[in-house]
Amino acid sequence: MEKTVVKLVALVLIATVGLLGCMAMPAGLTGSTHPITANDSYTEIGPASGSAWGVNILGIPVGELSPAKKAVERALTSSGGDALINTTMESRMFFLWFVTIYQTKVNGTAVKIQKGGARR
Repeated sequence: MEKTVVKLVALVLIATVGLLGCMAMPAGLTGSTHPITANDSYTEIGPASGSAWGVNILGIPVGELSPAKKAVERALTSSGGDALINTTMESRMFFLWFVTIYQTKVNGTAVKIQKGGARR
């Protein structure tokens, strides 16, 4: 009887770990979040970061539909910049049966762009 209880507890724990989980996905973005042409110049403001959360229930997004875009907007708003350079993005996902909760973080260097301000 005691072995049966231990096996049942082990099976429940394995099933729970299989249904619940967490995942992190670091990734790089483009060199800039806004096109900077050869005719433009920019001034670095400093480091900037932003994050956004989202939820999917049964695969249907609830709330923020584009957390990466929202994270970039928040980074720019907090820094006062026009664009981010040297940008990286990290996503974390938490799985709870039929619900997925995800967070996206964006880090980079905020810059102010002067259109047509490049010196030749």
